Amino acid sequence: MTPSLKKVRKLLSNAAKVLFLRVGGAALSFLFSVLVSRLLGAEGAGLYFLAFSVMMFTSVLGRLGLDGTILRYIAIHASVGKWGPVRGAFRKIMLVMGAATATLGVLLALGSELMAQYVFGKPELAGPLFWMGLAVIPLSHTRLLSQALKGLNKVATAEAVGTLVQPLFGLMLIYPLVALLGVNGATLAYCGSSAVAAGLGYLLWSRTARRWQVPPEAPGNRELVDSAMPLWLSTTVNQAVVPWAPVALLGLWAATSDVGIFGAANRLANLIAVFLIGVNSVLAPQFAKLQATGRGQDIGPLARQFALVVTAAAMPVFLVLIFAGQWVMGFFGTSFREGGTVLAILAVGQLSSTLCGSVRMVLLITGNEKGLRNASFTSLIVLLALSVLLIPPYGALGAALASAGGTIVTNALPVYFVWKKMGIMTVPGLGLLFRDRTPASGEAEDEKPGNDTDEGPGR
Repeated sequence: MTPSLKKVRKLLSNAAKVLFLRVGGAALSFLFSVLVSRLLGAEGAGLYFLAFSVMMFTSVLGRLGLDGTILRYIAIHASVGKWGPVRGAFRKIMLVMGAATATLGVLLALGSELMAQYVFGKPELAGPLFWMGLAVIPLSHTRLLSQALKGLNKVATAEAVGTLVQPLFGLMLIYPLVALLGVNGATLAYCGSSAVAAGLGYLLWSRTARRWQVPPEAPGNRELVDSAMPLWLSTTVNQAVVPWAPVALLGLWAATSDVGIFGAANRLANLIAVFLIGVNSVLAPQFAKLQATGRGQDIGPLARQFALVVTAAAMPVFLVLIFAGQWVMGFFGTSFREGGTVLAILAVGQLSSTLCGSVRMVLLITGNEKGLRNASFTSLIVLLALSVLLIPPYGALGAALASAGGTIVTNALPVYFVWKKMGIMTVPGLGLLFRDRTPASGEAEDEKPGNDTDEGPGR
């Protein structure tokens, strides 16, 4: 059974709105990275991206896998109007995450000089690490607030908070702060703009939560641990190690300029995944609703349809990055042009994300966190093995090969797990060869008119 045309059109309309915000945020983030690179040069940009990679790793570690937990818990309960569990889960999860990220962020800031000197052998990295350590706190709150808003089906608002506000305010701060403080000013601009995004996120959540005149019902500790622990391991690998370990290892084994070139190419290649991330924001609450209402057989066709749309949308960007990579890298400065091949390799890895579709979201929403964990650890082994073999002799090129290999494994294995455990194929085209095995039920009713991407749940 395939989703009705009416439902698909509605989801496509919602996805288009979200994608507009996501592309806007990606464009602003790209512009921010371009300005960092052009203002600081390859060496200074290398210090920025190296500090940024450490900050991202610390943030993911401190979020304890609660990104997916807060999304799933709120989406499932909000879809059936249970606002007590929604309020309770939000309060408890944000409190736990806040304590963990504050501890790690302050430790990173206080230990920035020691890490810069004795881990990376780059004393000039101390200042950027200090400000990025402080940025761990607002960034982590922003990420979970965005996930919580997605769970309420306020996906356009979530995208604005999660992807648009920080780079917008960062662009306002970057010129004066870099002029005053150099690379430290760039990291301070990121820290300050992240704080603005977190404050706005809390304001928007509070305005929505005031409607629910019910006492909070917090989930039990065991329930949170059982859900978050597998996700913690998988998100640490997928959101911290796979994308940022090559940057950190380049900082250990290669010149700082190589770090800058790879960091710039990585930001460009990530533009391919923008389309998938935007669609995931719309599909996450839909998958949760299908799962909660016993219509899991609709997940496969819906996932394939949107994977096809996402791949088609990403293809022009992919082709430009493949065939005009050297020219595109020139936007960051003349010293970055040599990274054209690095960009092409990273683009191939990112295309695998769009081809596999929302497969990781399917595993998450259906409670198969262990499948995510197993795929994550396998990709970690591949990434680290390739990094050790390729980065010392080939520098940024070796890091690109290692990163692309890890990304491909990270996307392909969940496809296998979803097919094996649930009988769902998310890759368009392969659905003809591997038909869904989920038991069919009666024809589901078309979704009734409800909230669009800018409307919250009913009271």
